[in-house]
Amino acid sequence: MQEKLDHIKQEALDALKSINSQDALEKWQTKYLGRNSAIMEVFKGLGTLSKEEKPLVGKAANQVKVALEDASQEKA
Repeated sequence: MQEKLDHIKQEALDALKSINSQDALEKWQTKYLGRNSAIMEVFKGLGTLSKEEKPLVGKAANQVKVALEDASQEKA
């Protein structure tokens, strides 16, 4: 799961580098932070994990989400 989170983060940050307008930034935010984004799918899947895995994956997913939100704010 950590590999998936790392991939999501890297893909999103790479895509953010080429953003050069507010409209493109809003589309990026929808794609990577929106309700149907890959990171939200990870959160939705927490219920299927074992009791031991949930807090670890949840914490890692939250760190990725916060990092993407911070990067988005810096870009804005």
